[in-house]
Amino acid sequence: MVASRKLRNNTRSLITRAKSGETIIITVDGEPVAELRPVDHRRRWISRDEVFANFVQADPGLRSELRLPGDSIAAHEERESNRLATRAKQARLA
Repeated sequence: MVASRKLRNNTRSLITRAKSGETIIITVDGEPVAELRPVDHRRRWISRDEVFANFVQADPGLRSELRLPGDSIAAHEERESNRLATRAKQARLA
């Protein structure tokens, strides 16, 4: 924990400590009020294509059951109905 006065007087050294991975709690009158911590540089979001490129799935056929971004429920249900009808037709022909 670091008092706000020490933060004001030693800003650069405290930032260097945070940059190296330390989380520093800033206090005012002995009460914790803030954290100085390193910035998280990891990407938080990845594209749908990247997820599927790295995703091992037991049944690749399940991909078609996922809704696409911006897909309405009706469009998804229609696509799913068509997919099931195609499967049934293929099963009858087999």
